[in-house]
Amino acid sequence: MSDAAAMHPARTRIAHIDGLRGVAILIVLVSHYFGSTYRDVLPYGGRYAHLTFLDHGIAGVALFFIISGFVIFMTLEKCKGIAEFIGKRWLRLFPAMALSSALIWLAFMVLRSDVPGYTDAPHNILPGVTFIHPAFWHAALHREFQSLDGVFWSLYVEVAFYVVVAPLYYWLGQARAIAALMLVWAGVMVAPYLLPRLPHRRSADWPSPFTGRGSSIFHGSSAVRSSIV
Repeated sequence: MSDAAAMHPARTRIAHIDGLRGVAILIVLVSHYFGSTYRDVLPYGGRYAHLTFLDHGIAGVALFFIISGFVIFMTLEKCKGIAEFIGKRWLRLFPAMALSSALIWLAFMVLRSDVPGYTDAPHNILPGVTFIHPAFWHAALHREFQSLDGVFWSLYVEVAFYVVVAPLYYWLGQARAIAALMLVWAGVMVAPYLLPRLPHRRSADWPSPFTGRGSSIFHGSSAVRSSIV
């Protein structure tokens, strides 16, 4: 266990953080189901899509990521190592994702052409249940993959963050891990300018915890440093 984990006893849940998480979820749900995201498949279509505030669902995602980046260190403190941490995260995420993926895929089988832009190809279940972006599976297996639902992108970001932060935390300790995350973020930000020939992929195509919409989870983890100094 890291020195930081030994020095800081396991923290209990923070009620107002849970409340903010609920607010973030509501913002995203309202934006998706009353905005334009699913207007082609919902019975009321885009009746409410003209409401300006519905265009800002990404603010709910950003808030949720900030909270996740902040509280993940509480889980890290309670675990003895990388294996236990990853195991607990998997048990928390996989059952719900497996059930959701199965239900979504079955819905596609029933609706078929009624859902624009989606396919019922069974291999498209793989990105969701593994929490790995379809672009990775496309590169690895040389066939086209897509998410069963576009909103899965946020889970790809969150799990990628776990994979990065857990080794840093247990190898370096909390303070050094956060400093290392800051260095990684800075490197990712300046790389396109220092290495202009580096292949560039838009964050929307392959989101990460350090760029674009996914970077809020990194900023949440960075806030931990100010709370322990």
